[in-house]
Amino acid sequence: MSSVRSVDEVIGELSGTFSGQLLRPADAGYDEARRVHNGLVDKRPALIARCRGVADVVDPLGGSYYIESLTSALEQKAADYIKRIDELGGAVKAVEKGFVAREIEESAYRYQKEIERGERTVVGLNKFQEKEAPYEDLLRVNPAVRESQLAKLKKLRAERNEGQVHQTLDELQKAAAGAANLMPLIIDAVRAEATLGEICNVLRKVFGEYKAAG
Repeated sequence: MSSVRSVDEVIGELSGTFSGQLLRPADAGYDEARRVHNGLVDKRPALIARCRGVADVVDPLGGSYYIESLTSALEQKAADYIKRIDELGGAVKAVEKGFVAREIEESAYRYQKEIERGERTVVGLNKFQEKEAPYEDLLRVNPAVRESQLAKLKKLRAERNEGQVHQTLDELQKAAAGAANLMPLIIDAVRAEATLGEICNVLRKVFGEYKAAG
């Protein structure tokens, strides 16, 4: 079903003169992608563009009143959102007040309820279902991968210059408490072979962690 759905995405991509859509050859959540030839991903855009003529013109839907009205409506909704965020004091204040997280959560809730009530059709999920055998041979991450990564981390920490690591992390922490550009200091810490976790822990000490309001 994901393969079929992605064809629809490709048509939208080509019709909107956009290129770069992530195509899912199958249900990656169940690791179905392993069972589909990778070439399928490349052939779908070519088939639609070359055999159906969608890409014969720059803008195949240009001049469409329906498309233009949808674009105008979307632009107006975006402007309304920006106005609400500005009234809250800007993007940072909107995040701090929980507005952004709340909007995302409420949108996801509405979307899910629409599916459950049958108001929004998702083919194969709430309409036109097919009885299928349970998935077998699902993806399982080999435990050896974890052990290998831990061994690499242990080796890194044993061979790096700990003094240099601590120095770059201390400099990063001091700078984070002020208004300096942190990127050069983060790069210095990476070059000293500080880990991502160590760098993040330093920044947590200064900035804390985000917690949703209310």
